[in-house]
Amino acid sequence: MVSMKGLLVLILFASVVCVYSHHHHLEEKNLTDEQRKKIRDEVEECITESKVDKKLLDDIKDGKDFTPTRELDCFSACVLKKNGVMKEDGTIDQDKPSTNDKVKECRKLAGADACETGGKVMECFAKNNLIPKF
Repeated sequence: MVSMKGLLVLILFASVVCVYSHHHHLEEKNLTDEQRKKIRDEVEECITESKVDKKLLDDIKDGKDFTPTRELDCFSACVLKKNGVMKEDGTIDQDKPSTNDKVKECRKLAGADACETGGKVMECFAKNNLIPKF
């Protein structure tokens, strides 16, 4: 099970997908209980699939310096796929319209595979303050 701090950072990762998909900033108060549960379930599935180190997720939440790992990149790709931002082939869905230029730039990023692409997109979202703060 993930710690509360870890869960928060995971929800932030998952929530950025909603921001990307819906073109507006998401606030926790706008989430229904059902949406929160769905995000938590998807995050738990992605932790299991990617084998990401939960301590790494806690360090990210705490603002500590960290070195991205393959597992973190694969976690990001998993979250993006589960929310329909990344296609099953590992490419980002370019058909979703956006009025945010930073989102447009981030979704153009690509890596050698789905995991690398996921890591690049999430890093871009984070650097451009596109991950909502709860």
